[in-house]
Amino acid sequence: MYGPHTMTSKLLPLTATVEVGGESITVREFGFGQIPTVAKHLAAVFSNASIGPSGEINLPQLIAQGGEDVMAILALAAGKPRSWLDTLSVDEGVGLLSAVIAVNKESFAKKLMPALSKLGAAAAGSESN
Repeated sequence: MYGPHTMTSKLLPLTATVEVGGESITVREFGFGQIPTVAKHLAAVFSNASIGPSGEINLPQLIAQGGEDVMAILALAAGKPRSWLDTLSVDEGVGLLSAVIAVNKESFAKKLMPALSKLGAAAAGSESN
């Protein structure tokens, strides 16, 4: 489960190590080459998400409607085939999900999204010239 884990940051990318499926899995920030795949799955997940007025997500609905996209992200993060996730207990799956979110949310929210917004604005500005 995600509770007993180690997280490191400083100058290195954030990582979390979780015990899952009888092995130790180190979850890292998604690499640049993984971004298109992750973004595609995230777009599908959040297009189905019910987000409340204070930003809370209806997790059962999210899993029910975007579950396979969530599973694809988890498999990519763990470096395992999608079928491997079927062998995990609920606690192990939730622990892995928690680790993936903890490690990657800051990277996406504070690094990738602002950079893509700037890039999009720059591209839009160059098109109008």
